[in-house]
Amino acid sequence: MPNQLKERTELFTQGDVIQGSSLENYEGKFLVLTDDSLGEAYRTPDNQIWKATGGFGCDPTKMGTAVMCVSLADGEHVRWSRRQFIGVLKDELVQELELNALLKLVEKDVV
Repeated sequence: MPNQLKERTELFTQGDVIQGSSLENYEGKFLVLTDDSLGEAYRTPDNQIWKATGGFGCDPTKMGTAVMCVSLADGEHVRWSRRQFIGVLKDELVQELELNALLKLVEKDVV
């Protein structure tokens, strides 16, 4: 299966996220990390997409900001701050990039 995410050349922007999603609960959703949260060498579209797995920062009404995530680039589990995300990736992009299938492969260390 080709990795559609790795084939993308343009960084994700505000136009790729659901409008107003920065106010949503992030748990279980595909999030877009701001490009300035990444080192220059890592500013690629595949490094911007993360699946939120938990943390108090997932809920915008909680005091905490920690969002626990898994990378779709390499399966790494990382803690980010809620403010480092642009928002939730639009559903049509999740489907177009086949992110649910990619996540399963990454979690099995196949990619």
